[in-house]
Amino acid sequence: MMKKHWLFSLMMFACFMLAGVMVLRQPGSVFANAPVPDPNMPGNGQGIFAEILIFMVLLGTASLITMILELIIALIFRLKPVWWVIPVNLVSNLIFNLLLIVCCYLMGIRYGTYILVGEIVVIVLEYLVYTQIYRDTGRKRLAAYCIVANLVSAAAPLAAAVMVLD
Repeated sequence: MMKKHWLFSLMMFACFMLAGVMVLRQPGSVFANAPVPDPNMPGNGQGIFAEILIFMVLLGTASLITMILELIIALIFRLKPVWWVIPVNLVSNLIFNLLLIVCCYLMGIRYGTYILVGEIVVIVLEYLVYTQIYRDTGRKRLAAYCIVANLVSAAAPLAAAVMVLD
C-alpha cells in the first residue's frame, strides 16, 4: 500500500518538473530571453537541462526543508506514527507549488493572494487527510498541528529571505 503513495508522489514531482520547464520559458521569466539552443549545433541542448536541474534543486530543497520542519512539529504534537507526515506533506507541497506556477505565472494571480488562499486550503485539506490517518488523535490537536506546521513552513522562506537580503 505504501508503495502506491510514493509512486503517486513521484508522478506528481515529475509533472511539477515539466510544468516548471514550461514556466521558465514564459514571457517575464528570468529565462525568457535566454537563447533557445539550436539542435543542429554541436554541444547544444545543455541549456534546458541546466534549467531543469536548477528548478529541481530549488524545489527539492524547499520540499525537504518543509518536510523536516513539519516532521519536527509533528514530533512536538506527538502524532503517531509520525512517518505519515512525510508522504502527506510531499504530495501537498508538490501540488501547492505546481498550482503556484499555474496561478501566478500563467494566470497572473498575485503571489501574496495565492500564498494566503493556498495556505488556508492546504491547512484544511491536510486536516481532512490527517483526521483519516490519525483517528485516535483529537481533532483539536490535529487542527492545531496543521495550522502551526503550515504557518511555520510558510514563514520559513520569508525568514530566510529577510536574513539573506538584510
